[in-house]
Amino acid sequence: MSSLRRSVVTVGKSIVYSLDLVLFLFFFMLNMYLFAKYTDSVLFREGVVGFAKALLKFLFAGGPKGPLVLDIGMISLGTGILLASWTLLLRRRARILALTIMNTVILLIVLADLMYFRYFEDLLSIVVFTQIGQLGDVNSSIKALFRSTDLIFLAEAVVTLTLGVIIFRRLGRTKPKLSARNVITKSSMFVIVAALGAVTAWYPLHILDKYGGSDFFKKAVSAETIYKRTGLIGFHAFDTYRSVEGLFQSYSVNANDYNMYKQWFREHDAAIRAETSYRGIAEGKNVLIVQVEALQNFVINQSIDGQVITPNLNELVKESLYFDHFYHQTAQGRTSDAEFTVKTSLQPLAAGSVYVRFPKNDYDALPSILKRNGYDTAAFHAFRAGFWNRNVMYRNIGYNRFYSASDFVYDEKKERIGWGLNDIGFLKQTVGFLDSSVNKPFFGFAVTLTSHHPFYLPEKHKTITMPSYSDPLFMDYIHTIHYMDQAIGELVKDLKDKGLWDNTVLVIYGDHDSGLVKNDSELPEFAVGNYDSLEFEQLKKSVPLIIHLPGGQMAEVRSEVGGMTDVAPTVLHLLGIDVEQPYMTGKNLLAGGERFVPFRDGSATDGEYWFADGGKGTLEGGKCYRMSDSTPADATACSNLYNRAQQLYKLSDDLIFGNLLKKFKSENNVGG
Repeated sequence: MSSLRRSVVTVGKSIVYSLDLVLFLFFFMLNMYLFAKYTDSVLFREGVVGFAKALLKFLFAGGPKGPLVLDIGMISLGTGILLASWTLLLRRRARILALTIMNTVILLIVLADLMYFRYFEDLLSIVVFTQIGQLGDVNSSIKALFRSTDLIFLAEAVVTLTLGVIIFRRLGRTKPKLSARNVITKSSMFVIVAALGAVTAWYPLHILDKYGGSDFFKKAVSAETIYKRTGLIGFHAFDTYRSVEGLFQSYSVNANDYNMYKQWFREHDAAIRAETSYRGIAEGKNVLIVQVEALQNFVINQSIDGQVITPNLNELVKESLYFDHFYHQTAQGRTSDAEFTVKTSLQPLAAGSVYVRFPKNDYDALPSILKRNGYDTAAFHAFRAGFWNRNVMYRNIGYNRFYSASDFVYDEKKERIGWGLNDIGFLKQTVGFLDSSVNKPFFGFAVTLTSHHPFYLPEKHKTITMPSYSDPLFMDYIHTIHYMDQAIGELVKDLKDKGLWDNTVLVIYGDHDSGLVKNDSELPEFAVGNYDSLEFEQLKKSVPLIIHLPGGQMAEVRSEVGGMTDVAPTVLHLLGIDVEQPYMTGKNLLAGGERFVPFRDGSATDGEYWFADGGKGTLEGGKCYRMSDSTPADATACSNLYNRAQQLYKLSDDLIFGNLLKKFKSENNVGG
């Protein structure tokens, strides 16, 4: 009887001794569950109860392992056990402190990822975190991203910190005697618990590797893809490994790939140089490109509650080349990715911004090409010059002058709205600079701000009423887009008043989506009406491209698919400028032939089929659609799209990471 009592007491002590670990694991899994819930991802396919049943069946009744290893819930559980295991080596008081600190750090990571995901639909990588200065001015956006449901995280922080402090104090500062038995017991418990965590986290990855995923981490094209296979902490562990690895490894491209890339560009050059009736139609003309913040294509020629959203753009479209199947190709760098892709015709990076990570590389950039051909070049953005490292990048890619926030005047009429100078005042002053301070012909590049998230606009400027809608963020988006449209109308008027209109090619496009193409917004319902369709996938990436030629020449709607990498080759074609061996991955939008638009999230289209990656990182895990009738197709129909996209990502990444254009140009004696 005494032996049984001792056993019960021992078990009881073990439970009490491990209770803090159990509590840590509970809150850890709660955080993983909440993150998955709030981001519409899946932690447990069969729910928490279903996962628990499957686990018990597998352990005690020989049930199938499929429901376990296919979920990131099992990896997350193993990760949590691993994180907690080392604290078993500590004294109880120190362990409580360590677990409390770890829980707080994990809570902050989850919140940071959640806020970042809500805006960018991606996870916060180390590369992005090192560029946190680029997010320092988005306080209003961050505030707008909080939801009332996020209060549960605040409640958790209060509960865990309070419990931690209370238990920490009650344990006192007494130190138990350190004996060989205690050391062996603690070490044994650590080994057992760590092994349990390691196996639990490792086994699903082993299954992935065994059944065709051996090169998954090499081919993963987005943070979301990695998260959906490894869990949130698994993603950050891999991201940390990849970042540290990059610090100690020099980037090299093997000779076979190097020669293959050179040959690829030689063959691709023919597609860029294809003859059309558009070649040289704007020879010697000025070029002004306006990159509009968050302008999506669905607003063009659209009304809401009987009111036209973009009347000025609609009129401009009638006398311009309008590409209504044009898509942004941005990734984590968002606005800077749009600038980079449009000007260099290269793919953006999967992680971080080229502007920040590789601003001094060699590029075949549009401003530098035009500069070599007699153009004066200037960029305009009424924000801090160092934001997205523009002050460094702009010099490198050929701008003679960058007009930033300090160059623009603010007064009662030129008021600050949202992030900076309102679009009307900004574009009016930009035309003034082009007229008085920039030589002709000029290449001007202007980046607007007013329609930036969270789409703040003073009430006095809101001229559209939307009684049929209740989503405040969607309504504010429409208001700021309508205001931006007024700015475009003023821009056209000012160019005419200054005598620049008839000698200028005006290019307007949206830099990326609004961040509102999601299930909890009224935007998709208004734009396409169906959340599970090809139209919904296209909505995420569809932005307008409008090219107005002097005299309204060649005005028409073009419905070929195109992307941002195609803009530079198209503009050069219109100007009649040939580049000796251009290192660009896009094509001239005005030439016939095959089309191909890859997206950095793993999706792609050729105008016939559309492959939506869906964050899985595999052909089988994505969705394939026929674009002719928007119906689903077998995945094999998109295999060519998928493979071509993977190859182009690698080519573009190798060019940037290895700065290969510098080597290519030196071999060909091509100017930079």
